[in-house]
This record gives sequence, C-alpha cells and structure tokens, in this order.
Amino acid sequence: MNRVASFRQAPENYHHRFSFVRLSEAGFSYTGESSFVQCQGCGKKVSMDDMVNDGEIISPNDVKFHNSICEFVDKVSAEMENCRGEMMFFPNHTCLQLNVCRGFSHSNGKHHREQQSVTQRSSSSSETFVYDESQDVDYEIQIKNPQSTQNYMECSKNPGHFGYFPVSNLKMDHLPGLSRNPYVLKILQLLALMTVKINVKICNTSGCYHQSGTGFVLLETRESPSNKNVALSACNGTNISCGMCRDNFTSDTDNEVYIITSRHLIACSPDPGNITVDFCCDELLSGQSITIEVASILPINNIESILVCRPKDVAFVQKIHHIRSQILELVGNIPDSVKDFLSKKVFLIHHPHGKDKVLSHGDFVQVNYTLVADDKTGTVALHKISRTEPGISEIQMSLADIFRKI
Repeated sequence: MNRVASFRQAPENYHHRFSFVRLSEAGFSYTGESSFVQCQGCGKKVSMDDMVNDGEIISPNDVKFHNSICEFVDKVSAEMENCRGEMMFFPNHTCLQLNVCRGFSHSNGKHHREQQSVTQRSSSSSETFVYDESQDVDYEIQIKNPQSTQNYMECSKNPGHFGYFPVSNLKMDHLPGLSRNPYVLKILQLLALMTVKINVKICNTSGCYHQSGTGFVLLETRESPSNKNVALSACNGTNISCGMCRDNFTSDTDNEVYIITSRHLIACSPDPGNITVDFCCDELLSGQSITIEVASILPINNIESILVCRPKDVAFVQKIHHIRSQILELVGNIPDSVKDFLSKKVFLIHHPHGKDKVLSHGDFVQVNYTLVADDKTGTVALHKISRTEPGISEIQMSLADIFRKI
C-alpha cells in the first residue's frame, strides 16, 4: 500500500497514462523526481516514459526495468527468451508450465504468494473491522447550479481522486491481480453502461438547488410463471455485479426500466417529477446522452430505493435488455479461480461529484462495528451494526451473490 500511495505525488499527466496499481504490484514506488520510479526489490530506477513503446504500455515486470535476479521481474518473459529457439520446433515444457501457472497475474510466483497471503489475512480478520464514517465514499454533491464545475482537489474523501480510472478508457492494467481477465474487463465495461447519473431538484425556503448521485439499472436474472423478477446488476457501483433478487418488485410492461440508488439521495425530494436520470452510454446512444424523467419511486428499505422510468424509445429499452443478457453470459465464462479472487474485491463504478464516470477498486471486508461518541462523558464505544442499519456500505454486496444465482 505504501508503494501505491507514493504515486499521489506523481505529475498529473501520468495519472491517466499509467496504472499506478500495476506499477506498485511490479515493485515500483514514485521517487518524487519527475517521471522516475524505483523498484523496491532491486533498487533500479527507471523513467515511466521508458515504459511506453509506440503508444503501447510495456509490462512493468519486464526484465529491462529490473535487475535479472529481482523478485519482481517477469520470469515468463525471461524464460521465453531462453526457450524461443526451442519453441520453433516444439513447445518447451518449462515455458508452457510457467504460462499456465501464472495465468493473468503477470507477476512472479513469490510475489503472487505474498499477495494471496495478504488477501487471506484481510478476509479472516473481517470480524474486527471498525466503521469510520469519515472514510466513507462520497456518492453525491449538492450544488446551487448544476452546470457549475467541482474541483476534484477539493474532495475531502479522496483528494485528487487518486485511484480513479476513467471508464471510457478502461484497460486490463487498471484491474488488480487475477481480475485481469478479458471476460472481467468486458463485464465491467457493460456494467458501466448500466450506471446512470441521478439529478434531484430540491426546493426549500432558502431556494432551489440540485443534488447529484449514482444509480444502477436492475438486472433480470430469471422469470416466474406470472411476472418477471428483478435482480440487482451493479449495486451502487460495488463488486462489479450483484444478483440479489427483488422478488417483491415486478414489471407488467416491457418499457419500464428500474434504477436502484441510495435512499438518502432522494429523501429530500419525494416528488418523482423533480428527479431525472441521465444515461451517458456511448454504445447505447451513439455518443449521445439521454435524460429520462422518473415516473415513480419504490422504497425498499432504509438504505435503497428503486426509481421507475418509462422511456418512450422502445429500441433503447431493448438494448438495455440485450446488455443484461450479455453480462449473464460472460459471467458464466469466468474461471472459478478468478471468481474466487473477485469475491474478495470491491469494484466501484460511479459519478464522483456528478462528474465523469470512473472505476475504483479495493479489498472487500464486512464492517460489523462503528465508533459511537458519547458527548456527555467524552468517551467512544463500539456499536455493532445491524444489516439494515443505514450508512453501512451503501448497497454493497459480494460478487459471489451473482455467481450463486447463475
């Protein structure tokens, strides 16, 4: 984590060109000098500009960026160099074995084992995590003028929006470890199409202002004899997909689209006429965006609400149905080892401050306790959180849910 954090000081023009998570996994940390990074395994210092060849990013594990005995060097590429002559006539067993064992990780065996042990410790210690509201992610921002700009550097939760990857330019290197799989990348891109921006107009005695947040199109996973059951596709941007069925919400028409969002986002505006949904999906809309009014609001619990939209364009609704079926088909193609890795991760797709859509990710943990301060005594106590208590994780669930549903 220290290696990743070091890249906060990197020049801004490198933030969208390189995956700092990928560089840190390859052993590099930022030196604070221009474009230079240094491997913590062998101490070699290189420029990030040297990792680009004809516009393509070279693997930071390549032997040219490390000493030959470095633990972070890509042993596969080194072995392939040695085996290249033999492979002209027949496959070399050592080379093939390395390829099979490594899969999509592109890191040496020792480093991969260390990463696994960290993940296992994080998972096993989940019972002791304490919820700190100051570390929660901002899902909305209130502004007087919806057209005004928000300086990302002013964000108190994540200054500079470090670790945010633009969905429009999402690459395999932006994903962690074993999730660097073509099926996973495609699923994330499709789920991004199902991620929408919600605009809420709120008026009171002080005047009118707008509140923006993120919502997600519900995903159908099965049908009952009489009605269609609706299931969650991308709960508030987390865990790339969620298959928790909402059996009590059904659709009697084919032109209805259901959007799930945080209940507190729309709590101050019970009138659905003051809420609109922006679909900013290039593949859906040929580069255009469309705004749809909300027809009604269906509260689920203290945390989530469902917005019902009725687009007039039937072809648009059909495209959404097609994306749903694509997601379910791709999930079935993901190897079990990758599914197991994904179940320990959280992938967040959202519109921070109502701006461009981004992806971020981290380790998935179950938060069971929160800190509660007593103003009278000045003491702080641990409070056990119930699953229905608001403010826990903003509709977060595990990837394993959707795998069990398919």
